[in-house]
Amino acid sequence: MAIKKITFSVCFFSLCLHAHPYSYLNGPLLSVGMGVGLGSVLESRGTFSKPSNDIILQSHSLQLGLQIQGGDQKYFTPFIGVAYYGYFGYRYFYMDEFVRSLESATSMNRYSLGIGANLLINVYSKFRKDRRGRVKVYAYGLFGGLLGVVNIWSARFGGANPSYVRNNANIDAVFGISMRFDKFKWSLGIHMPIASQERLIRVPSNTGALKTLTILDNYKSANLFMNFTKVF
Repeated sequence: MAIKKITFSVCFFSLCLHAHPYSYLNGPLLSVGMGVGLGSVLESRGTFSKPSNDIILQSHSLQLGLQIQGGDQKYFTPFIGVAYYGYFGYRYFYMDEFVRSLESATSMNRYSLGIGANLLINVYSKFRKDRRGRVKVYAYGLFGGLLGVVNIWSARFGGANPSYVRNNANIDAVFGISMRFDKFKWSLGIHMPIASQERLIRVPSNTGALKTLTILDNYKSANLFMNFTKVF
């Protein structure tokens, strides 16, 4: 008798879980994507005793890189849901000639780690069963939210100079469009830092001059990204 009650409870719970078609929109997700954007780097010159705040040149660097996200999504109706996720991203800066020539600058990298949440809005949702009775999901919509992120900047220069590491924390506005075809979703969006921040890298030279690279993290360094997502 107890076994029958347990079996009935499990079946009833499963029936309630799938009572609404939009429950098929829910599930853990894993995303892999790529990003491209601009990054501003400023150069000023002075000495150790008299640093200069005058900007000599400004580089509008090109950022290219990859990102990965893992989390979960839950819909409350066929058209409204939320997603929360962990984020890791990498960007490599292709810098202007003046930055590459500054003390033989060889590379600049940015590593990002964060946690975010998005509001999901489907403007179209459709659920269809195949011949085997499995429900397939098709949805097109918009998303928008916030991503709290910690950035680690690493700049390396030629010769015997070591790598220079700086870090900062920011909040990115995230928004874009998405299309879902059964278990796979394609997203195109933008990461835009909300707060305007600067990080300085002071590079000494053999002549005693002091050269300063200023890395800007603001709306001008927004990234366009494309994600490919599997919903489990």
